[in-house]
Amino acid sequence: MTAALADLRLAGVLRSDEALRRAGGYLTGLRSGGALLGYRENGDRAGDPALSAGLLAYARELGIRADLGPLLRAVRKELVKPRAPDALLAWSGLRALRRHESIAPALTPVLRRQRDDGRWAAATDRHCRTGGDDLTTAMGVLAVSRVYMP
Repeated sequence: MTAALADLRLAGVLRSDEALRRAGGYLTGLRSGGALLGYRENGDRAGDPALSAGLLAYARELGIRADLGPLLRAVRKELVKPRAPDALLAWSGLRALRRHESIAPALTPVLRRQRDDGRWAAATDRHCRTGGDDLTTAMGVLAVSRVYMP
């Protein structure tokens, strides 16, 4: 939702500043005991790196001025950790790191998961499994293309 609001605002289609600020306040309230965020309320699926990376990726648009260093370090650690594929984390995490620091270590695992035919497999993906290979590949393309876009 945040990505859509930010893109609509950037395109001049919608003035969404207030909605983005409210979303930022809501999301910062979801911090669990550690640096990462929960989902709907504090403690609900606490410590989800994909949601945390989404907050980081759009921190400026969300009006978040808090120290994001601990959150950034936690997301970077999750991106480079050997784990089941997570295309949503790759997309939001690489966008966040691109805005804040070097992304090379986090980009490598994403590229390694790309198949020889250029697609990413959904079968083991944490968030995109039910969406199929097309959705997972779309998220993979978004993740990698954000690295090279200004």
